[in-house]
Amino acid sequence: MTAAPAEPPDDAELVEVGAGDLPELVALEFEGFLGHERWSEASWRAEVCRDNQCAFGLRVDGRLVGAALVSSWAPDAELLRIIVAHAHRRRHFAARLLDAATAWATSRGATRMLLEVRDDNLGALALYQRGGFVRMSERRNYYGPHATALVLVHTLEPGVTGAPGDATRKDTP
Repeated sequence: MTAAPAEPPDDAELVEVGAGDLPELVALEFEGFLGHERWSEASWRAEVCRDNQCAFGLRVDGRLVGAALVSSWAPDAELLRIIVAHAHRRRHFAARLLDAATAWATSRGATRMLLEVRDDNLGALALYQRGGFVRMSERRNYYGPHATALVLVHTLEPGVTGAPGDATRKDTP
């Protein structure tokens, strides 16, 4: 059973992001992740330009305040990243991005979504649990010494996408 979609924040616009958004994606990355866990601009560029991946963003007053990256190769999909700016946390932005990523993967035929999350990231674990994810396995020392990654999985319902009607794709250079 899938959790009910989060109510969209009134002031947030869901969009697809691409290579033209790299400076804002990298800024979010620096705000959301520790140094050794951050992706570089080159990493983001490689990820947002792949055919089997989609990056979603939430914009408030034109500023990118959240992003998610998902990959799909049916029957599986993988959530690669969710980042929300500190000032916009606890407003259901991450849940909205998770819903968009899940809908996109389902619309491409994925029947399950996987992700990795630090075992001490309690906020993210609560989000994923509410979204229907369950623990599949763990990877000890994945994020460094004593930093375990939990591998979570969520079974997707074929034909139920809930795809966001307001997402617009940006051209990539």
